[in-house]
Amino acid sequence: MNESDKSNYLSQIQTDVGLLSFMTAVTIFINGLLLTQFDSYSVLIKVPIAFLIVSMLGFLFSSLIIANTSQNVIDNKVSKSKKHTLYGYAISEYIGVYLFVLSIPLAVNVVTADLYLRVITIVGTVLGLLVYQFMGFSLIERHFPETYKIFSGLIMFFGLVLYISQLKNFYFIECSIVFLAFILIVTILAPREDFK
Repeated sequence: MNESDKSNYLSQIQTDVGLLSFMTAVTIFINGLLLTQFDSYSVLIKVPIAFLIVSMLGFLFSSLIIANTSQNVIDNKVSKSKKHTLYGYAISEYIGVYLFVLSIPLAVNVVTADLYLRVITIVGTVLGLLVYQFMGFSLIERHFPETYKIFSGLIMFFGLVLYISQLKNFYFIECSIVFLAFILIVTILAPREDFK
């Protein structure tokens, strides 16, 4: 790797770590707001708070992984730095972004009974995810070039199932556990070369 490429790579790492640190702060802030609103926690609020906590940890650890990659770049350990950034990006995308985005309509369901706000939140979330995933902005297409539509569809499906199961208070915990397991599997498979 020449000095120009190394400099560009280090700049990209700085940018990514800055964004991930900001997202960590955002999830901490939202969690703080939610935690102070309730004296006792029903299952309906525990899941969105748990998703936000796991999302925050995803952003935090991915920023640490990507930040620690800079030494590998300086030492010209290209393959090691690429491996670390792949894992950092996978953790931030699947554990950080998806849990964060899907926790928002779940939290709004508990915080307000206003139907308009609830509908706008879920419609905005679904439309945002559709654009993000199917217009090529998400990492899922890069990680799973042959099967990304299936994975994207499953994420959308789980998002809607979680929303409906929370509204109906019907197998909400079970749905959230299955979704978390799915997200963990996707996160583990994403950086692998042998699974596309």
